[in-house]
Amino acid sequence: MRIFWMQAGVVSPEAARLASEAGMDVVMNRCIYKETQRIRGAMATFRPA
Repeated sequence: MRIFWMQAGVVSPEAARLASEAGMDVVMNRCIYKETQRIRGAMATFRPA
C-alpha cells in the first residue's frame, strides 16, 4: 500500500490526481500525529512529577 499524505492545511487537487493516477491512496489536510492519537486514543507522552 502506498499513501500520499498532505499535512494539515495542505490541499492540492492536482497533486491528489497525480498520486491517484500513480496508484496511491491520497490523504489531504490531516495531521499524522493527531490521526495517530485519534486511532490509538489519548497517548500519555508527558506526566508531570
